[in-house]
Amino acid sequence: MECEWEDIVIPMIYMIWHKLEVQLAGEEYFMVDWNDLEELGSWLMIGPEDGHYSKGMNVLLWFVEVWQEK
Repeated sequence: MECEWEDIVIPMIYMIWHKLEVQLAGEEYFMVDWNDLEELGSWLMIGPEDGHYSKGMNVLLWFVEVWQEK
């Protein structure tokens, strides 16, 4: 399935990875280590958990719903 919002989701994930404080919070929330962009990309490609559209959308929703609420 193609992402309808790749022009939003991918740049937001890239921004999250480049902001260390946000990256570390995301790694803790998703229980992963994104040591480089290749690891982040590989993790995103694994596929979403049941009932979710994509891991990329999960990260974006986490950023908007959880991180921004701090």
